[in-house]
This record gives sequence, structure tokens and C-alpha cells, in this order.
Amino acid sequence: ARGVIERGPPVIMNAAVTNNNNTITAPRGARRVSGGPARRVAAVTRGAPCRATSMPGTPTTKLKDLKNCIEAQQFDAEMLKELFVIADAMAEVKPGSPESRMLQGFNMATLFYEPSTRTRLSFEGAMGKLGGGILSTESAGEYSSAAKGETLEDTIRTVEGYADIIVLRHFSAGAARRAANAADTPVINAGDGPGQHPTQAL
Repeated sequence: ARGVIERGPPVIMNAAVTNNNNTITAPRGARRVSGGPARRVAAVTRGAPCRATSMPGTPTTKLKDLKNCIEAQQFDAEMLKELFVIADAMAEVKPGSPESRMLQGFNMATLFYEPSTRTRLSFEGAMGKLGGGILSTESAGEYSSAAKGETLEDTIRTVEGYADIIVLRHFSAGAARRAANAADTPVINAGDGPGQHPTQAL
């Protein structure tokens, strides 16, 4: 089986997919998904013969229902254990392996209104390591339409037209929650000023 990411909410599961992104096989207990713009599925390698990987299967805790990552309090102990198992598996992905292409066809937007080195590069490095595309703006407050008075909510609605997931760093507490409320695309809080920084906490 191949590792697959399903959009809305993102779920890691094992399945085989065809070139047109329709699921053709799945293990017992796995949820069937189909292709199309609203529920796009990306294969580790499209059109390649299926073979087993060491990637974790479908999450079994409340992690499977998590759409946005806004605050550390969203995670309980079981979710954290499962998340760290997945993270350990991802850390072992080798360049050029089938797993290194599991996010091929997906784009992540990093929308940073504050300076950041470690946080921004950790997200972009991880997405790149798994074959995904990166749309990045390092100084969104200065070099985006926000400089012309566009609201955060309007910016998020525009960005989600290009991205499958948005990573937001903002100077205002509660900005990530506002972004998540405005977006259909999953939002990860990469720090909202004096508010939360859940991925750093993890």
C-alpha cells in the first residue's frame, strides 16, 4: 500500500491510487476516498506499482478529526503519542525514496507577518522533504496586499485558492483562529504574537 494524504481534513492513510487520483484499493477498515477538486488525493508515486512502505496508517485517535492546529490544548496524550510515531516515521524518509514524494501535487503556503528563521524553515524543509510545493512570503505585512489594507481574512481566502494548507505566523494573538474561521483550507498556527505557538510547544 502507498501512503496517501487526503484533503479536508488531512488524513494519512494507506491506499493505492491511479493516475487520475481515484482510490482503487485500501486495507480493511480504511475509509474510501475519491478524486476531484474538493477531495483531491495525491499518491506517493503516481502510476507506479504498489509496494508496502513503513509509513503509519490511518490515525486512530482524535488526530484523524483535526482540521486546524491553532493551540496546544487541542492535543491530548493519545494524540501526541500517535503524532510522534508519525513524526518519527517522517524523519526516516530518505531523498529519492517513494515516501519522499508523498506530498507531490500539494502546496503549502507559509504566510509570515513576523520575522522567523527556524519556524519557517522547519515547515518549508519538511514539506520539501516529502515532495510538496512551497508558496512562501516572509514579510507578509510589508510585501503582500496587507500593506494596502487587505484584511487577514481576505488574504487567507485568496491564499487558500493556491494552497492545500496554510502555515500562518502573525503578530496578533488570535490571528490563527481568525484565519481558520475564514478558511476552508487547514491552517497551522506558527505563532500568533503573545498568543499560542503550538508547533513549538510540540
